[in-house]
Amino acid sequence: MQKNILINDSDNIYIKNNIKYILGLLKDDFKIHINNWQGGLFYAYQKIKPDIVIWSTSTYDQEFHNFISEYGDSCKIILFEDAVVSQENLVPILNNIKNLHFVSNSSLWKNIICSLNKLYDDEIFMDFSKNRNGKYLALLSADNEKNKELLTDIIYPNNPDKKIVTIGNPDFDSMVNIGVVQYLDLPNLLNEFSYFIDIDAAYHLEATACGINIIDTEQNLQKAIDDNLCIKIPKESLSELTYRNFVAKNIVRFIKENI
Repeated sequence: MQKNILINDSDNIYIKNNIKYILGLLKDDFKIHINNWQGGLFYAYQKIKPDIVIWSTSTYDQEFHNFISEYGDSCKIILFEDAVVSQENLVPILNNIKNLHFVSNSSLWKNIICSLNKLYDDEIFMDFSKNRNGKYLALLSADNEKNKELLTDIIYPNNPDKKIVTIGNPDFDSMVNIGVVQYLDLPNLLNEFSYFIDIDAAYHLEATACGINIIDTEQNLQKAIDDNLCIKIPKESLSELTYRNFVAKNIVRFIKENI
């Protein structure tokens, strides 16, 4: 009999990418039910009878808490900790549910499948550029004070010589800011520009895979640009840091060994 996996969908790109590869790597062996199950989890459980439920802490609510309290001994549950569980009283409760397993870096949890890692999707982030434009692409922080501190003196109009375009924060007030860029459009930009200023160091893996030079923002940024001081991530290590590899070695392995 084919086994069932119930997965709660998410807007979080990290969770979405994990779901993408869970589906791709398990679709021939399991029947996978992906939806926004919030508000209908008990109904879905009764209808689908899943062998594994995959959820995330960012969508942990009273319904899900009631569900794991009632059915935590009846099916396996994988919980991705993409948001910190701040209620201390939940820790002993969750640790006493024998079939609840975490993907987390926290030492609070008893049943941890694997640790969260910075990962990238090698299906969309790759070096396909033939010609780069010689310009700088700056991915902004959500903290505009940080953006202003680092960039004000080196972007137009204060420095008309530097060819810097900013993205990622529509509230950053600048004539060179083009605002929010969709995730799937980012590989094209990382292949179009020659240099990348990643203020929060969030996309170093993706940038390395796309072959763009990553300016070292830990240095004085003007000096780093003038001296071409760049971050180097060995490309040979990238294969270990893909969502595909992470899901195959950890999540898929766990599911196949426990169902």
